[in-house]
Amino acid sequence: MPAYRELPAPPGLERQVACVWESDGSATRVLPDACVDIVWTAGRLVVAGPATVPVLAPATPGQGRSGVRFRVGLAGASLGLPASELLDQSVPLTEVWGAGGTRLEARVVAADDRLAALVAGVGERIAGAQEAVVREAVLRLHEGDRKSVV
Repeated sequence: MPAYRELPAPPGLERQVACVWESDGSATRVLPDACVDIVWTAGRLVVAGPATVPVLAPATPGQGRSGVRFRVGLAGASLGLPASELLDQSVPLTEVWGAGGTRLEARVVAADDRLAALVAGVGERIAGAQEAVVREAVLRLHEGDRKSVV
C-alpha cells in the first residue's frame, strides 16, 4: 500500500463526501483544510474536526488508517452536530453517534476490508440523515397548512 492513497467519493455519496482514503499508518502531518473526516486509526473510529493549525498524526505501526472526508460545510448533517463544535479536535465517533458509532466501529473491526465497511456505514448514516431532513420538512409544511386552515 502506498503511504497515502486518495480515492473518489463512492457513487451516491459525491454530494457529501469529498473522497475516501487510506494510508500505511506512517506519521503524517495533516494541514488545515476545513474538512471533517471519520478516520479508522489505532483500532478505533474518530472524527477529526476541521483544523486551523497543522497536526501531526502519530504513526500506528502495523496498522493502516482509512477515512471518509466530508465536503467542506456538509459534515454537520451527517454527524448530527455542527462541525464547528469539533474545531481542532479529534473525538471518538461513539461520542458523536452514540450506539450508532459503537455499531459501526464493531462492523469495521470485523471487516476484511475496513475502508469498504467504513464507507458503507457512513453511506447508511448519510441516507438516514437525508430521510430525516425530508420528514422534518414534510412535517413543517403539514403543520403550516393546518395553522393556516384553523
